[in-house]
Amino acid sequence: MDFLNSGLGMSSLYTAAAFPGQFFIKRLGALVAYFVLRLCSSVVVKATNHKYRKQIVNDMLGQDLRFFDRPENPTSALTSRTDFFL
Repeated sequence: MDFLNSGLGMSSLYTAAAFPGQFFIKRLGALVAYFVLRLCSSVVVKATNHKYRKQIVNDMLGQDLRFFDRPENPTSALTSRTDFFL
C-alpha cells in the first residue's frame, strides 16, 4: 500500500508517529513530578516527626526525679510511650 498516494498524506503520518513520543514524554514528566512530590513530603514528615519526638523527650527529662521512681514509669514504658505518640 502506498501511503504517499493514498488519502492519508505525509503530514498525517508524521503526526501519527509523534503520538507515542508525546505520551512517553508525558509519562516521564509524571514520574519526575511524583518523585519530587514524594521526596518533599518525606522531608517534611521526617522534620515534623523529629521536632515532636524531641519535644516529648525534653518534656520527659524536665520531670522531677520522683516521676521516674514511680512503678508506672520505667524506662521501657517511657520509650514505648514516646513511640506510641508518633
